[in-house]
Amino acid sequence: MKHFLLAFLVLCPGPATAAITYPIAKPRLVVVLVIDQFRADYLTRFADRFGNKGFKALIERGAYYPLAEYQHLQCVTSSGHATIMSGSFPYQSGITTNEWIDPTTGQEVYCVDDAKDGISPRLMRGTTVGDELKNAGYAASKVVGIALKDRAAVLMAGHRADLALWFSTKPFQWVSSSYYVGKNSLPDWVQNENKRNLPLKGTPYEWQGPAKTGTAAAPSFLHQATLGSRDAMAYPIGLELTEALAEAAITGMELGRDRVPDILAVSFSSHDYLGHKLGPNAREMEELTVEEDRLIEKLLTFIETQVPGGLKEVTVVLTGDHGAPPSSAWLTEAGKFDAGKIKQDDVVKLLETALTEKHGKPKLPAPGKAWIAGFSDFNFFLNPALFRDAGSARPRYQRAELQATMKKVLLTIPGTARVVTGTEIEAGLYPPGLVGRQLALSYFPGRSGDAILIPKPFYAKDDDYLVEHVTGYSYDRTVPLIIAGPGIRPGVYANKATINDIAPTLSFLLGTVPPALNEGRVLSELF
Repeated sequence: MKHFLLAFLVLCPGPATAAITYPIAKPRLVVVLVIDQFRADYLTRFADRFGNKGFKALIERGAYYPLAEYQHLQCVTSSGHATIMSGSFPYQSGITTNEWIDPTTGQEVYCVDDAKDGISPRLMRGTTVGDELKNAGYAASKVVGIALKDRAAVLMAGHRADLALWFSTKPFQWVSSSYYVGKNSLPDWVQNENKRNLPLKGTPYEWQGPAKTGTAAAPSFLHQATLGSRDAMAYPIGLELTEALAEAAITGMELGRDRVPDILAVSFSSHDYLGHKLGPNAREMEELTVEEDRLIEKLLTFIETQVPGGLKEVTVVLTGDHGAPPSSAWLTEAGKFDAGKIKQDDVVKLLETALTEKHGKPKLPAPGKAWIAGFSDFNFFLNPALFRDAGSARPRYQRAELQATMKKVLLTIPGTARVVTGTEIEAGLYPPGLVGRQLALSYFPGRSGDAILIPKPFYAKDDDYLVEHVTGYSYDRTVPLIIAGPGIRPGVYANKATINDIAPTLSFLLGTVPPALNEGRVLSELF
């Protein structure tokens, strides 16, 4: 631990002034590892518990940015994974939150929904690193995305990926969609994994953590679940299934076997499932991070044996898709913080009442219609039927007026820091400072709300989870970033790095143009 902390405190020099040989020899395989809801401090808080061939090996071999950042307003799974491999922001990619309200139908839309193929990346504008690799003429390159969550796998893999796979809990099987496989069956190597997993369905599962002694003493814990339930996927079994499929993909698709570069993007979703339930200060989160260290070591060891030249021919990226705050309950118990939750259902009721008092009952063609069509992550959407032309020369309602009423109500909600309306944003009226910049990078007309509530620090939406992440505050936006592989200068870097920088840096290594909507920079200091 002593040496690890000393390494953490070292400030590497700035960008090298000496010329490098370019083009750099392309890696045979790019492996992007994402841990869902992975706070920046997990790698330092639990460093004493790690082995030498997992996280520590990547830090020693790679360029480590302990405090890399997202730059958009609402840090959630969809926008995080879309950013990693595209280098773009929500205001261009359209991936603002996990769901939004369709501006024509008023119905909720899931970020990877596809009426034709069920699940696909069609709602994401622009390209990914893998898409540009294919666009550059590398037809033999293979691009694969894997995660328990469909949106994580799909948004990393991109539009031209060979395959994206996610886990369907009840059948206890890895699945894909017709977007990737057409009318064909899943590849044999996926079917073999499913056959191996099927007997586990319905069986009891236990996860027991040992007691801790010393200054950080803590009792043991025991969690029980049935495989085939969502609860079970929050435990190490979810990590193990994901890592096993990554190994199967490497052999089944012969990733990294030739000189044409391939991409494997893997997201470990279990960390997010457990983090929502227990919060980052729960003892179980430490043990799950230790399990991730063990399985990353297992995967790296496997890659070493499967790729000609081993890890010297492989570029590995490790990061998170967002962080998370301590639970408001935990903070409140400490007695030092203003923290709490905002129940969005109750907010909608207040909005309905205020809009009716100010503007009368909504004049809509069908009874029972409401002013508010829905909400998502503090984005509140007006009913699009209010603005449809019903034969008159002008809309029934002025959107700006209704939004102004919404803003007045939202500003009265305890825990609210700011409220911004769509009309204000489209007129270029942003709050000052960081939150204004985050809004500018995030607002997407038709997918962002008519009114957006920005909570105070440590206030979160009130739902079934103990902990929620949906802000641009440091605890949600800050994650670790490690890039290791050929041509990378190892060290701990205090330089400013954003997650948008991953895509252009990988494109530089692969010798392709960056993704179409990329706005990151090549991390030149690490070469």
